[in-house]
Amino acid sequence: MPTKFVYLDTSVWNSLCDQAVPAGELLTTLLASEAQLALGVNVVYEMAKIFQMGSPPAAHRGQQLFGYLKEYLTHRIPVVRETWQLLQQEAAHVTGLLPVVDPHWNDEEYADLLEEVERLALGTFDKRADSFVTRRKSSAKTVRTGINNHLKLQHTVREGLAKIDDRALPEWLELALRSPAGRFVLQAHLADVFHRTPDAELNELADKLLTNSQYKISHALVRDSLYLNWRCARRGSIRSDLPDDTYHGVNASYCAVFVTTESDQAKHALLANPHLRTVVYDKSMTLAGVLEHGV
Repeated sequence: MPTKFVYLDTSVWNSLCDQAVPAGELLTTLLASEAQLALGVNVVYEMAKIFQMGSPPAAHRGQQLFGYLKEYLTHRIPVVRETWQLLQQEAAHVTGLLPVVDPHWNDEEYADLLEEVERLALGTFDKRADSFVTRRKSSAKTVRTGINNHLKLQHTVREGLAKIDDRALPEWLELALRSPAGRFVLQAHLADVFHRTPDAELNELADKLLTNSQYKISHALVRDSLYLNWRCARRGSIRSDLPDDTYHGVNASYCAVFVTTESDQAKHALLANPHLRTVVYDKSMTLAGVLEHGV
């Protein structure tokens, strides 16, 4: 049974598709290293965005990507639960309501995804898929707007964050994670996924999650939120694709290896999850070779 799950960001899946790497061969190679690919739902979302461009070349590329992705799903690679689902599970586990955190989709969820991927591989971008992509875009925009508005109001916080340089950032994140600020951030995330107002009970729940390192999503969410606030304070704004980029790093919390084509994204992932091994693929060798030696 594989012991190491390998998360690929969307750019890497694009490279695999372009190289036409046979799914079976790559998975067998990884299995020899006791490793297995794990698919993030955010990858599906980012691939599906191409259909909203509306041009024939974009539609053709979308079909190509989903046709290739379908090969891996027929080999039953694990699909990582969305971040909000994992946070709910961690909260249920720490309170004794769930015996174990299961980071992967069950058979029913998997079947639904495979059906959707098969439709997209045929070029069928229906209202359901369009609604999914639109919701995710809106969510990313909400993150950016919320951070910008928060820092505009909190002048002292913004000025303090702006004084932290890149070298001091990892240590600051570790300290802030375990501070009241960290609990406040996680409390807000818990309130969001449980659709309730932040209160003392959620603050206590956040404290329990952050004092135990096994709750990887809780820790990564706080680190990521703090990082985005720091980045906004240092640079004055957050670029539109950054929330999606950092989402990958958070979503990979229950994986051992994170692979990307962008060094900046590898940095994001490592800041959110210091336990991750990050690999930057620069196309100087085949991706199959990078994965074979990188895990």
